[in-house]
Amino acid sequence: TDYFRSLDPVPGAQEAVRWLAASPDVELHVVTSRQDNITEETHAWLDSHFPNVFPRDRVHIGNHWGKGGARRSKSQICTEIGARLLIDDSRDYCLELAEAGTPSLLFDLDGQYGWNRTEGPVHELVTRVRSWPDAVALVKESFASLSEHC
Repeated sequence: TDYFRSLDPVPGAQEAVRWLAASPDVELHVVTSRQDNITEETHAWLDSHFPNVFPRDRVHIGNHWGKGGARRSKSQICTEIGARLLIDDSRDYCLELAEAGTPSLLFDLDGQYGWNRTEGPVHELVTRVRSWPDAVALVKESFASLSEHC
C-alpha cells in the first residue's frame, strides 16, 4: 500500500542495523509474517531504507496473513535458518520463539507499543527493549559474554 511504502524506519533502526550488519559474528535476516503478495514491496522497502544489507535469500516471508499459499510461523522460519535471537515487536512471536528455546528482544519503542504490553515478564528468554540503542547494547553484551566463555 501507499501507507506501507511511505513508512520510515523507527528511530535508531538504520544505525543499529548498519552496526549489526558490520559485526563479524552476525548474519542478519528479516523474518516477517507479511503476505506473499507483497514480497516485492517488502524487498523494495528494505532496499530503500537498508541498502545492501538484506539479500533476497535472507528475507523470509511467513505469509501469516495471506489468503492463499503456504504459511510458515516465525518460529519455524527461525529454526530453519538457525536463528540465535529474534528482535520483534510482537509479544506473541517472542513468546513462541522463547518456548522453542530461542531468546528474543521484545521491541517496545519508548513504551509506545500497547499491543505488546503484559503484566509481569513474558518469559525468561524474552527481554523487553525500548529503543534500538538498547537492543544493540544487549547484543554487544551477549557477544562479550560469549567470547569470555570461548
